[in-house]
Amino acid sequence: MRIKTKVFRSRYADDIDRFVTQEASEEYKALFEKLLERHKSLSGEHNRYKGAFAEFVISHHLSHAAHRENDLFREMMRNLPDDFRFAAYESVRPYHSPPLHRLEFQLDIFARAKAGEYSLVWEVKHRQTEKFSIGEAGDFLKKAEELVRLEGVGRHALIVFSSAGFTRETPDWLIRHGIAWSEDGGWLDTNLPIKPAWGDEW
Repeated sequence: MRIKTKVFRSRYADDIDRFVTQEASEEYKALFEKLLERHKSLSGEHNRYKGAFAEFVISHHLSHAAHRENDLFREMMRNLPDDFRFAAYESVRPYHSPPLHRLEFQLDIFARAKAGEYSLVWEVKHRQTEKFSIGEAGDFLKKAEELVRLEGVGRHALIVFSSAGFTRETPDWLIRHGIAWSEDGGWLDTNLPIKPAWGDEW
């Protein structure tokens, strides 16, 4: 057996060496890159679904519960105006800029209130680890101001929800610019102890 092994190695040593040092490593590298690309694609899709879920649940709370349980939902927020109350909103929906608008943008939630009440413009980030940054806050402010101008919104509050929290300097920036925020998981809770109104269901 040892003789056969020696003969085999002497005859195919170069092929074995080439396979181990070049072909196998290149094959595994290509496989790794393919799997990594697939992982990124699945992660992106997963994050889109997570974001859509968060927007849906928050929109549902705004449409059906927040105005009836004002104190409960206010406790989940930071930096709201002193006289703020959640309203029975006329509409709660995502917002897209008009076609051919010079600045194309979208915002996660626009809750339009009646005159004299606070309409809301929300940015929703449902991420596991990436905290909401000042750069993102600045982008949100520009888009929100444009929405307010385009829609002729009167009294309003800008709000950021970030499930992963905020970078250290971001809350001070939000305070300076009059933006409210929350990282309270209660906004994503579909089992809050709230008495539903007639016909209210998930």
